[in-house]
Amino acid sequence: MHLFSRSLHMAGPPAEVTAHALAVRAHVSNRLGNEVSLWGVLFGAPMGTMSYTARVDGIAGVQAMGAALAGDADLAALVARGGAWSAGSPVGSLRESLSGGMPGGAPAVGSVATITTAVVSGGDYAAAVGWSLEVAALVEQATGMPVNVSIDMFGTMGQLAWIGIAPNAAAADAANAKITADAAYMAKLATAGDMFVPGSAHRRLSVRLG
Repeated sequence: MHLFSRSLHMAGPPAEVTAHALAVRAHVSNRLGNEVSLWGVLFGAPMGTMSYTARVDGIAGVQAMGAALAGDADLAALVARGGAWSAGSPVGSLRESLSGGMPGGAPAVGSVATITTAVVSGGDYAAAVGWSLEVAALVEQATGMPVNVSIDMFGTMGQLAWIGIAPNAAAADAANAKITADAAYMAKLATAGDMFVPGSAHRRLSVRLG
């Protein structure tokens, strides 16, 4: 399973920008016949950053989406309408799951996603992936919420991602409280050593808007 995302920083009145992004999401989902999620960033990226995500079968799956949307005049009009708010070019990402498929279907609207990334140091991917899967298992054990471990296929080489999704903000707060108080989890973090590039860790929090 792969997770495709396309992120765009949009600067404009929040209500108008969100309404536009939701219209794009709905149109693309209907055209593809496949669930596309829209996420708004709360922390970890410039305010106004919107991310569209979909589960795909590799590069071929992304290419198939592009072919299905090619020549769509209505979509082109929507994109052109949002051009005045776009603060840069869209950025695409394709991540390969290392811990099986994401549980269940697409997250419900209002779900909160925490995405933590770090870059493997020294090229020992096997050790880093093994450690990452163990950390994810400890988080799930402490919170009851599955955490997916993925690797970026493009962009920064060796970047791993831990993706945890809570049903709402209150559940995300409760999960954070549980893991910071979990001795096994904290002890495991202490064993990371020089497994990752210093300063490469980054955390983003987003909420599903549609």
